[in-house]
Amino acid sequence: LIEALGRAVQWPLALELLSATRAAGVALDLKAWSAGLVACERGAQWDHALELLSQIRLSSLKPDSVLFGSVMTACEKAWLWDRALRLLHDSLESGCKPSTVLSSVAISACSKAAQWGWSLSLLQEMQERGLPATFFTFSTALGACERSQQRAAARYLRNEIHRQQLVPEFQRTTTGDERLGHWQEELSSLSEMKRTSLNLDTVT
Repeated sequence: LIEALGRAVQWPLALELLSATRAAGVALDLKAWSAGLVACERGAQWDHALELLSQIRLSSLKPDSVLFGSVMTACEKAWLWDRALRLLHDSLESGCKPSTVLSSVAISACSKAAQWGWSLSLLQEMQERGLPATFFTFSTALGACERSQQRAAARYLRNEIHRQQLVPEFQRTTTGDERLGHWQEELSSLSEMKRTSLNLDTVT
């Protein structure tokens, strides 16, 4: 039920159900906590998401990368790039393995706030750790550089998109479920690149 409420963006009801379940003495598992965090994420309720994460840490459960990703996304939607960076660091300290997904969310948060330096720094960290950067990763970093008029950095990122032959996820040969999971973020990336007048057929 909590998961269904999360999908329906009924975050107040999802949080109320979580609270009532705990008050009844029922121990929540990671799946239940995750459903509550998804509700907060989709409702852009970053403060509630952070509170849930704190409660998870106080329990005997160990938050995984999925939980951290939901909280980071809630912060990203609220333009809280510094909190997203902190959560990325916290996820590593908690034992989560470095991942393309978490790093990309942090880069997106920095990009929205035009923090191009942090975007490039995170992208470099990904490369040093051997994490594959996607079209979404590069295009969000590119958006930060374009908004800050960092032409040299933007040119480098454009060249890398071409060199690595990166394309939006929905253009790849994937299953229907995989396409459904990526199309929204990739369309957002394409819109961002259009706003910054990026021509994917021309390398300067």
